[in-house]
Order: sequence, then structure tokens, then C-alpha cells
Amino acid sequence: MEVGLQHHEDPPRPRRSVIYVPASNERAVASAGALRCDAVILDLEDSVAADAKPQARERAAAAIFFRPPAYVQWSVYLTLA
Repeated sequence: MEVGLQHHEDPPRPRRSVIYVPASNERAVASAGALRCDAVILDLEDSVAADAKPQARERAAAAIFFRPPAYVQWSVYLTLA
């Protein structure tokens, strides 16, 4: 799945609450947007088993593409080696 992401030049705002969600956990990813937090970080590294990474990448892309309310900032944590 290819997803075109847009970069917004919004003024910085303080982040009081940030939640890290393993992108391999379907239920956690689905419910993360409903939480009243400032940001959701979808983890594709330490919390995801190696054999689950491809599906986790797809889930993270879909979550960001179809992201819920604008008050939550969505990010992805990954390492480029």
C-alpha cells in the first residue's frame, strides 16, 4: 500500500501526553485514535516481532492514511539501517 503523506507547517504545540502503540497490535492501533492524547506513535521496531513487521507496516500506513480526529498527531517510529 502506497500512502502519500502531507507535511503541514502548523505552529509547534506542547505535547502533554504521547502514547506508543505497537503497530502489530490491531486492537491497540484501532483504538489509539479515540484516546484523548496529543500524539500517537506507531512503533514498528522494538515492540514488533520480526515476522510481524510486514503486516505492522501495512497497519501503520492504513492508520495514518485513515486517521481519525485532527487533535491527535500520528507518527511512526522506525529505524533505517
